[in-house]
Amino acid sequence: MAHDFLGTYNNHQFARLQTFLSNQQSDVPARVAHLLAEQERIGTLVFTFDAGGNPIGYNASPTTSYIGKLMMAYEILGGDPIFDLQIRSMSQAVFLVAGSETTPAQQLSSGDILATRGLRDAASAALVQQMKAWTEEVVQYKRENIERKIRRAVDYSDQLTAEIKVLSIIMNDAKTSGSLADLTSQSTTLLADPSYRPIYNDVNNDLHGKLTHAPFSQYDAGPGRNVDPNWVRQDGGPILPGQQSPPTNKGT
Repeated sequence: MAHDFLGTYNNHQFARLQTFLSNQQSDVPARVAHLLAEQERIGTLVFTFDAGGNPIGYNASPTTSYIGKLMMAYEILGGDPIFDLQIRSMSQAVFLVAGSETTPAQQLSSGDILATRGLRDAASAALVQQMKAWTEEVVQYKRENIERKIRRAVDYSDQLTAEIKVLSIIMNDAKTSGSLADLTSQSTTLLADPSYRPIYNDVNNDLHGKLTHAPFSQYDAGPGRNVDPNWVRQDGGPILPGQQSPPTNKGT
């Protein structure tokens, strides 16, 4: 797999990755244009909620989008989005409201209360189960099938939004946190830090990164000192069995 590494590598591997990522920046404007067009086709669905977390309305836009048409079909089939769907987009995440030293957290931001174990509802559950048994196929056709499509479309729309946001940040300069320039600068700083051993400037001509996973030595032997006959990594990077420790090469 190309560029198959994360936190352990040498300068050769990092240079190839950096070159590859820099070359991909020219494709970003076209990618964003495609994502925006796809998002317009799929549409968005946003519910509004009152102070208690109860849904009071929704907006599916554009109305001619895939989501807009699904919502119209849902209502035509008799579904009530306010009571039956209650979908939240990625920007409307539900969280547990903090409690206190004397009162444990029990309520979600959606207004729902966390249940305790043992609902003791066997009698009523058996009755409702029997009441719904003869409409299982109807519920699946008129509600569940289309609800599944709506939820998947909303999830896809959220993913498009997230990718557009990432790409818009990547193209900025090093002053923008999370941009390619910023991430590259931080990685380069680590590469030049002698106290950060996982990555290093190679002096053994290890172009393919074969030595990067050698175990860490317990100490840095220092220039000119022999080490044990095992492969180890020190402040200057990996050293061969029996090889004298190379001079520290960080920052070179």
